[in-house]
Amino acid sequence: MRHAGSSSPQVLTAAVLFASLVATGCTSTAASNERAEPTSDFARPGAYVGLYGIESFENFHTSGSGVSSGNSDVGAGLKIGYRATPDVAVELLAENVKGFSLTDSNAKADMTLVNFGLMGKYYLATERFEPYLLAGFGLASAHVRHFDYDSQGGFLRGGVGMDVYIIRNVAVFGEANYNRLMGGVSDLHHIDVQLGLLFRF
Repeated sequence: MRHAGSSSPQVLTAAVLFASLVATGCTSTAASNERAEPTSDFARPGAYVGLYGIESFENFHTSGSGVSSGNSDVGAGLKIGYRATPDVAVELLAENVKGFSLTDSNAKADMTLVNFGLMGKYYLATERFEPYLLAGFGLASAHVRHFDYDSQGGFLRGGVGMDVYIIRNVAVFGEANYNRLMGGVSDLHHIDVQLGLLFRF
């Protein structure tokens, strides 16, 4: 009987110690999970859609061709994206930019440039004001109005931008990027300035 009685305090002590360790582990895990969560609701993961206007500034390589070129009219773009983490998002885009002027000694025409691309974005901040870096690639198609001219190729894009949240699900964004074109449109490098609205889901 003395042996059984003397072991009870040891069992009780071991149980208390075990419960303390479990409680400490749960508290530590909860704290780690809290630290891993986004620093703000604006940085939450989820899908989004963006609608925007585009002004393109040509950097065409036309020297020696006798052709002079001019900047575009205001174009339009649509992007569908997903914010995977507070810092990283991926998006698909489609853009239509008209009105690049091309002029030689005999004629004047307007060129339309259509882009389809895949972009990656890295956010430098995750609060209401969210500056970001972007890079990506895509397909480009050029068509010259009033001429039988169509040419296709690809492009690489790099740039900077900022999302500014008005409310939880709506932001205004601005972006500037440089587009280096390849293939059949390799002479049509240009800089885009974009302004639009972003809708979060």
